Amino acid sequence: IAKRRRGNITMNKRIAVIMPTRSAGGLRNASAQEAFASWKSTSEGLSDFYYGVDFDDEHNYTIPEGAMVLRNERLRLVPKLNKMCESLVDKYDYVFFLGDDHRFMTPGWESTWLTDAEAAGGSAIYYGNDLLQKDNLPTAVFMSTWLIKELGYMAPPCIQHMYADNFWKDLGNALSILRYYKDLIIEHRHHSARKSKRDSQYVEVANLMGVDRVEYNKYLGKGFKSDVDKLRQKCALRLSGADSTDV
Repeated sequence: IAKRRRGNITMNKRIAVIMPTRSAGGLRNASAQEAFASWKSTSEGLSDFYYGVDFDDEHNYTIPEGAMVLRNERLRLVPKLNKMCESLVDKYDYVFFLGDDHRFMTPGWESTWLTDAEAAGGSAIYYGNDLLQKDNLPTAVFMSTWLIKELGYMAPPCIQHMYADNFWKDLGNALSILRYYKDLIIEHRHHSARKSKRDSQYVEVANLMGVDRVEYNKYLGKGFKSDVDKLRQKCALRLSGADSTDV
């Protein structure tokens, strides 16, 4: 891996961009390819791109050259994210979750986030401006893999699709490692913004809002504090320069 420099930071840390996707009967193939193309056009060579597809849906996709594929049984977004991370957390320092309706618009996001994350001891939950939720929610998120390894998941397994972005924001705030980058545009072309059509996949996941809200609130009441306590000291030790293996 070629080393690059931005400021005084040697850029040899790698990011896995993960895009779990379900095609809505093939309708999202083009959107997924556009998401990949936006990554390719803005990448500085510091990340790799992974499709996350279901065995029964893979035939609906044309995988572009340069993309890698992780396959699984039919899963909702959160379990699919967690499954993808199982395969990647030991290979990469950071993951970036990208929806198939997101688009990278600003070059330099890799070196910006890598530099800032390394300066913070390698502890990061960062997000850009999606032009929809903006600073309100990280609908696409950059996250340290060590956090995922410690927790055992990227988002709580009790939820299926909704409230993952609430979790990332809540966790980042609780650990004081959340950063919003207004000038790094990662556009969310959600149907509610009239930037895409409301397909069957949007309809399906919208029906999960109620049950995921209940489950996430249960998690906040029972499991969130212990997760934060588990991570807080390790964040502090990493920032002070302690070797993570000694934490």
